[in-house]
Amino acid sequence: MSIRKITKLKYGWKFSRERVGGFQSVELADGDWETVRVPHDWAIYGPFDIRNDRQIDRIIEDGEPKDSFHTGRTGALPHVGDGIYRKRVFIPEESAGKRFRLEFDGVMSHSEVFVNEGNVGGWPFGYASFALDVTNRIVCGAENLICVAAHNYPHASRWYPGAGIYRNVRLVELDCIHIDYSGVYIKTAMTSENSADIKVELKLRYFRDVPEGTVVENILLDDAGEVVSANVSVLKKDSKTHVSSFKAAGLKRWDIDAPNVYTLRSIIKNGDEIIDQVDTSTGFREIQFDKDKGFFLNGRHVKIKGVCMHHDMGALGAAVNVRALERQIEILKSFGTNAIRTSHNPPTPELLDLCDRMGILVMDECLDEWEVPKVKNGYSHLWSEWAEKDMTALIERDRNHPCVIIWSIGNEVRDQVKFEGKEYANFLYDICKKLDPDRPVTCGYNSSDHAIANGLAQAVDIQGWNYKPHMYEKYRKENPEFCMLGSETASTVSSRGIYHFPVRVDTTPVCPDLQLTAYELCVPPWANLVETEFVMQRKCDYILGEFVWTGFDYLGEPSPFKTQWPSRSSYFGIVDLCGFPKDRYYLYKSEWCDEPMLHVFPHWDWPGREGENTPVMCFTTYNSAELFVNGRSLGIRRKGEFSSSNIDFSCEESRMFDKTPAIKMRDCISDFRLVWDEVPYEPGSIKVVAYDNDGKPALEQILETTTGPAAIELTPDRSEINADGDDLSFVTVRIVDAQGRFVPNADNLIEFKVEGQGELIAVDNGDATSLLSFQGKKMKAFSGMCLAVIRSLLDERGDIILTATSEGLNEAKLVIKTD
Repeated sequence: MSIRKITKLKYGWKFSRERVGGFQSVELADGDWETVRVPHDWAIYGPFDIRNDRQIDRIIEDGEPKDSFHTGRTGALPHVGDGIYRKRVFIPEESAGKRFRLEFDGVMSHSEVFVNEGNVGGWPFGYASFALDVTNRIVCGAENLICVAAHNYPHASRWYPGAGIYRNVRLVELDCIHIDYSGVYIKTAMTSENSADIKVELKLRYFRDVPEGTVVENILLDDAGEVVSANVSVLKKDSKTHVSSFKAAGLKRWDIDAPNVYTLRSIIKNGDEIIDQVDTSTGFREIQFDKDKGFFLNGRHVKIKGVCMHHDMGALGAAVNVRALERQIEILKSFGTNAIRTSHNPPTPELLDLCDRMGILVMDECLDEWEVPKVKNGYSHLWSEWAEKDMTALIERDRNHPCVIIWSIGNEVRDQVKFEGKEYANFLYDICKKLDPDRPVTCGYNSSDHAIANGLAQAVDIQGWNYKPHMYEKYRKENPEFCMLGSETASTVSSRGIYHFPVRVDTTPVCPDLQLTAYELCVPPWANLVETEFVMQRKCDYILGEFVWTGFDYLGEPSPFKTQWPSRSSYFGIVDLCGFPKDRYYLYKSEWCDEPMLHVFPHWDWPGREGENTPVMCFTTYNSAELFVNGRSLGIRRKGEFSSSNIDFSCEESRMFDKTPAIKMRDCISDFRLVWDEVPYEPGSIKVVAYDNDGKPALEQILETTTGPAAIELTPDRSEINADGDDLSFVTVRIVDAQGRFVPNADNLIEFKVEGQGELIAVDNGDATSLLSFQGKKMKAFSGMCLAVIRSLLDERGDIILTATSEGLNEAKLVIKTD
């Protein structure tokens, strides 16, 4: 049997930041190199330092009128420079005569690959997946040295990019007749509710003659591995593309509520000999984008409730971990998210696999920059030579995923203001349509008037507007043929658990603590409150939906504190860098989910504020609620009846773009939050009771003043994990008082110790200004919480014991089982 052999190159890599003897050099002994596992992100280990990414630049997209000094823009982590990886792989003598291919899911960036000291190629775009035929450099019956060099240039990114071999690598041993890398294209067309026509195109490579009687067999398998349909066709000699067509019945459609995934097994065989075999995930669904009625999935109208996501995983950095990605999606789904925009680059393949299986729609985005640069060493340097290759690589890799519903060719490209920008948009659009004619193409335009005037908006199927809810109706009236989407929305900014007084809507916040109020009323000058977008999404049925900036906080882009150290990560997230919900999480949940809910804020621990006004708000699915302070009613509030003398909306008069706003912030708030704006603080408790439409109590929430930190509470997201060396348990650490109540202001320093069959690989607290190492053994609580991430050991089954201690607090122990 000659089936392909796939070896994941994970363990045993040697790593160095030194350029000793050249990138392919074998002069250094292995003992002089650090041993690492891949995926690996060398920069996440820190330290944080203002010198890592100081920039003097003008961010046009943020409305900056001139160059200014920026800090923390790429996370203040040491990603710039060179990193060298090498690994020895033994190839047995019996593999002589085979073909060998190295597959990289992503190397950040400008990679060069060497095998046995010979340069076999590389790829400059750090987000692209690529493969290299290394057959001519392989020596069978011997150890082979694989060396990978990554070069990260300064001023090459607008956010934290990561560094090194941060995605998976595979060595594939193949027959001289085989299916090419990304060489399977499955086209499906539903012919009835549960039947489909299937067309399979295979790109083939030949390094020997095709034997007589060689066939291609395509077998469709369901999730249980049962055969649903099959087809056999004769392989024509020297045919570089083999096409097969067949029918399948008894299918279950892929949907966000029922993500049914199938496997197409493509086999090249001669008699009983399997020459090559590739398994490809696929699904069956129908998508329709109607300019008047919106998006339809399998004939059912679905409003896109999406979020934009950068590729980093907080304290874990950019190094891919499937469980970390899965947890992110679980959290996103918990507040109603049904779509992800891969901003602003090709995602790791594992993300799309998870979205397929977890029922998440995907806008698959390729580029943040075209010919006109945003940063000094950005993609514009690659544009002329690599844009077609990178767009092609993305689509050929991802076009079989049922979760992918839209291709995005760019985000806020500065080419919008150039007449030539239309040519670039057409160029990328044509690539998309040539490789996948069935999915629509979009682009995220922020200079929307220029995009329309210069023809870029008309060059795509779906017009993506970034931060333009006030323009939806105008563009609809002037361009009724447009099919429009909120491709990037809101950009409300906040810090979990931090509340500033007096309460005001603020577009230019000045905050000495470099934190932003969790009252969820701060936005950059170019952005909007969550509720502003909600109003227009409700009003404009023809809008396909929205992608909120962002689902999670991410490393880098600490707007609005771009020039103030030590801010080093974003404040945009609906949840923070740890995955802990901000108050805004519950605002989205109240609008995006059907389940009844009530969330009250702020907390009720305010020593020193006795008698001072401390507004209380709530997000709820109910239309009315009543506030009680220490048992005394402060009245019932109803949605649509908001009026306030104690919340300042003066910023509305100076909005950057809102010269004639479609809707005032003051007006839009009333339909989505209930506000008691005159509440003198007094220790004790507050209670909010939500009432149903019949005026009967439906839900209530009580917040109490605590007695101060007394103990540590540990709660794992999973108490049993796999002993595969990759699985993770995310442990939430909370400070509680003597009665077990959460202490929201606690900032105790927590120290961690792990014993048994696991290791502590990251700690964090969600504070965008913290400079404590993500890979340390201690972390301060931020707004009463922090996070510890535990990883299992490979094939080491048993208990992992986590101990958390802090001076003056009762320690906590937690047992996590591995199997």
